[in-house]
Amino acid sequence: MFLRGFLLLVTFVSLSVAATMYFGNEVLIALGLILTQIKVLAKKLVGIELPAILAWLKLQGSAFFRIELLKRWLMTTVLPLLIGRAALRRIAAFTVRYRRAVRLRYMRLLRWYRRLGTWEKVLSALIILAATVALSVTSLGLWLILFSEPLAKLLR
Repeated sequence: MFLRGFLLLVTFVSLSVAATMYFGNEVLIALGLILTQIKVLAKKLVGIELPAILAWLKLQGSAFFRIELLKRWLMTTVLPLLIGRAALRRIAAFTVRYRRAVRLRYMRLLRWYRRLGTWEKVLSALIILAATVALSVTSLGLWLILFSEPLAKLLR
């Protein structure tokens, strides 16, 4: 278990580092462009007066509550009329079974984790942490690469 976990940790970290090294320049350029745009937007937002912000918040708040009230009415009144109470009960029963299966799997995973030794728990936590960081760095880098070309054209 320990060796397999350690190899998994090394794999995640090395793949993240390799992707960052491969796409490094493009990612930094795109990040710089995005930060420049954020700086320009921040300067424009600082120039907006308080009454305009309050009017915008009032408009957004009223639209939000209209939509939420409409959604609630649709879900509690119209939907049961359209699909019928029996179908709604079947959907609810399916949802309950699904949530029960997910909860059971979660409890089994927690039981498995509690049976691990101290070093295995530490290594498991490091694997999860490294995988999360590697995934976020790699996905941010790929996202920046995807949008770096349109941003560069926009700023030219």
